[in-house]
Amino acid sequence: MSIDLYLALRNRAGSLPDLGDYHSRAAEMNPAIFERFVDEVKNAGLLGVIWEPFAGTSYPESLANSYAQDSAKRNGIELISYGLAPRDSRIQVKDSTIEGPGKKIGGVLFHPPYPGSMPLSGHPCELSKKENWSWEWYAESLRKTIRLAKESMTPGGLVCAVGSDYSVYSERIRLGYLYLSLFEKEGFVLWKVWLSLPDVVQIYKT
Repeated sequence: MSIDLYLALRNRAGSLPDLGDYHSRAAEMNPAIFERFVDEVKNAGLLGVIWEPFAGTSYPESLANSYAQDSAKRNGIELISYGLAPRDSRIQVKDSTIEGPGKKIGGVLFHPPYPGSMPLSGHPCELSKKENWSWEWYAESLRKTIRLAKESMTPGGLVCAVGSDYSVYSERIRLGYLYLSLFEKEGFVLWKVWLSLPDVVQIYKT
């Protein structure tokens, strides 16, 4: 696992601008992350189809509309978004650990719910369960989604994996390390790291 490379890239990573108008407590990310990722997909000459396997939440503070969907439309990108309890009708109610995007994609926006955090929905497959979760169960769930993404990606496809370090039950959770392990085992290579505090963004290439 390329922890040394990850740490080196992280230490010299630049910070993305904060575009505001989002709720970090409701698991929403800085919109600048998606905007920058769209630029990466376009600059790489990749197929303009992106899969967002973990989108949408019924959390009361969450925005009713998906910024990523709005941004994708402005940028001429097709965004296939899945969620278990979305508020935006453009997000399909599907479980991305079971069903892939259904077509070839050039990129993946990977921002899964954090384990042991505030539950984002009451769906039985919700990954942010506060009770009865384990690292093994969570990692295997993400692995299933990553494999489905890999099967659908065009050569040279990119993944934008968003996560942050946090604490649950006094345990320090380092999602960046978990992502690194999972993606490398499926044949992805870490390419870039961006910062958008509190999130760290890892960009992988196939």
